[in-house]
Amino acid sequence: MINYSVDTPEREVIYSALALLSAITVSFLRSFRDGQLYQFTAPSALMIFVLLISIYDSFIWRIASRLGISAIPDLNGNWEGQLEKNNGDAFLVSLHVSQSWRKIQASLDTSSTVGSLQICGMSISDKNRPVVKWIYNLRPRYFALEEGYNPSGEGVNEFRVLNLNSEQRLDGAYC
Repeated sequence: MINYSVDTPEREVIYSALALLSAITVSFLRSFRDGQLYQFTAPSALMIFVLLISIYDSFIWRIASRLGISAIPDLNGNWEGQLEKNNGDAFLVSLHVSQSWRKIQASLDTSSTVGSLQICGMSISDKNRPVVKWIYNLRPRYFALEEGYNPSGEGVNEFRVLNLNSEQRLDGAYC
């Protein structure tokens, strides 16, 4: 999985909120040290912060995204559809996406190529129409090696995440 960028300070706000929650949690736990649990050692704020980030990164952000609290779209899953080239030709594609709050992995398969994600950025400043841009490496499924032939290449996609009647759809361009 690779880290992906977003164009808003959403992550900084979440990091700050989780850091504050960590400090409050540690202060609360340390208050027990003077009471009955005097042998209890409270965990450090950094330890609590890392735990909270891990929990948020794994699944809480998905809930925040569905509720509209987070603008980062949840793209997890298998997507089937077609890409249309600049010349008007279209071809069927299958896209598999694994995503957390900070990382993403995607593979794009066609009848003749396999692609793996290299760079990803999300423009989420317009919460209602996020735009995802990525670059991926393409390799042909089947090819005969010829001297001087490089079977690999790069593909670029820019697509919008559309929410239509509780259903997500990806719409955009392939270069």
